[in-house]
Amino acid sequence: MANKPFALSTLTVSAPGGMSRVGGANVLAHVDGVDGPVPVAAVWGPNQVTGGGRVVVVMDINWTEPSYMEPTSAAQFAQNVALYLSGRAEPPRPPADPVPSIAGQRSVTKAPASASAAR
Repeated sequence: MANKPFALSTLTVSAPGGMSRVGGANVLAHVDGVDGPVPVAAVWGPNQVTGGGRVVVVMDINWTEPSYMEPTSAAQFAQNVALYLSGRAEPPRPPADPVPSIAGQRSVTKAPASASAAR
């Protein structure tokens, strides 16, 4: 799953939770813990899921939030997850540009937390 349609070697996470008892072949990503690697993303395929489905678990709620994510790898990871869950061998069309340029796009500055709380 980490190689199609994009070959990924990292996933940026913010404060991920960890999983235990995940077989090594199912670990998609890990962080270094005190006692060794801690799985933070895992996959299970049709031969491991009742009914022949597929499962992807990512233990970080912030991996797609702009202030935490790395835009290119997050978009590529999302497309890899979609392809894996679809069960297709190839994407239905060429992979999308992970960071499309939009004519006339403006930068937006996020208001400080105290300013938005006062509204």
